[in-house]
Amino acid sequence: MHSQKSCQSNLSQRSSLLKNKGLHPDRYCLSNFLPYDPQKKVGSALRNGLNEYFFLLYGALKAVEALELNDLEQFDALVGENACQIRAVWISIIASKKDIFLGKLKNNIDESKNDVCKLLEEKTIQKLMSSGVSLKELFINEKLFVSLSAQEAFVIQCFFLREVKSSNCIEILLDGILIKEKCIPKRLKKFGNVSSSFADNLVSKLRKTTAKQSVQFIRKYAEKSKDKKLIKMLADEFIVNHNNHLLCTPMFWTYKAVLFAAKIERIKIILHAKLLSNKGSCFDVLDEYWFDSGVEESELTIKRMDWDNLGNVPCVVFQGVACSGDDAVLSRHEWESGLLRFPMHKIILAGAADHRQYPNEEDNNSLSQLLQDHELETFKSFAREEGFSFENPSRFFIQHVYATNAEILRLRTPSLVG
Repeated sequence: MHSQKSCQSNLSQRSSLLKNKGLHPDRYCLSNFLPYDPQKKVGSALRNGLNEYFFLLYGALKAVEALELNDLEQFDALVGENACQIRAVWISIIASKKDIFLGKLKNNIDESKNDVCKLLEEKTIQKLMSSGVSLKELFINEKLFVSLSAQEAFVIQCFFLREVKSSNCIEILLDGILIKEKCIPKRLKKFGNVSSSFADNLVSKLRKTTAKQSVQFIRKYAEKSKDKKLIKMLADEFIVNHNNHLLCTPMFWTYKAVLFAAKIERIKIILHAKLLSNKGSCFDVLDEYWFDSGVEESELTIKRMDWDNLGNVPCVVFQGVACSGDDAVLSRHEWESGLLRFPMHKIILAGAADHRQYPNEEDNNSLSQLLQDHELETFKSFAREEGFSFENPSRFFIQHVYATNAEILRLRTPSLVG
């Protein structure tokens, strides 16, 4: 067994990418998304470089249009470090504050698109390839740069990373209570004529960048909370580098920071529960319920959803399931009345405590050896005893967290319309 000192060193070493690096410069350039140095794109490679930049411009425009329509589910990014809850609250905050000037951004993207199209005309591109000019020089000479704020860059990244996601969560018949997600980079080819290797490299870069930004975002709210324990648990000491490129924070304290961020930014939290029946090797969806949140004496309360009075607002959905451990079917009335006995924040934190704190089992074990936290252990026991755990999902087991808009959610859910 590792000593406590060696476990702490293991966690600290994996967070080295955070040190001395500013993750949020004031401005970004869309061209920075390219997974290579544009200075090296010269000669015959210049055409490919311009096509790849056009691809980014087209995808970015689609991202802006989705945000314009408040279609926040289009930003439910697949990053790979189990931090969907951070993206959910951040996207909701961005949508609620309306700090992004969408019209201006669309115009800038459109102008650059038109300029790139002209450069790709056969006579023009042939001259450029013969001249030895690089893609980077073209960006400068032709003023092709699209300047982005940190929020705009984040939104576009999430949009691309949503497009690559394939999930089993929409199936009527489930083969398990865990959501299985696959990353399929080739799906990005809908935005332009790019190679599979370009799509793969782009996704890898965007996932790395988005994970870093997510850590920075949640740490900012931990600092705002002035909760010393929360600040400590989201500091470098407890940040790991999953798969050597995805920074991530421990699940329980990440959820605590997410709930705090949602509270001070006045973001509505919704709980969506699907009741399942066990069909042996699979599960059948019997019914689904939606619950709203409120705040009383600093506690996040839970109540049955009143869709008529919800309004057209951004919100964060905690999606989950409930099922018995055998062939017995849950009593709908008993299940709902049992769930409503608990405050929503306690339901959410129970799920976070039961979840593996880091994606890798090795990191999870290191944390267990390094830290014996009474609050975490209490919530773990509560989850197992009251039905909020993977082993006992009889009350509510969290599968996924995502941002949406209440009105769009209502219209997309047939059982809520009419």
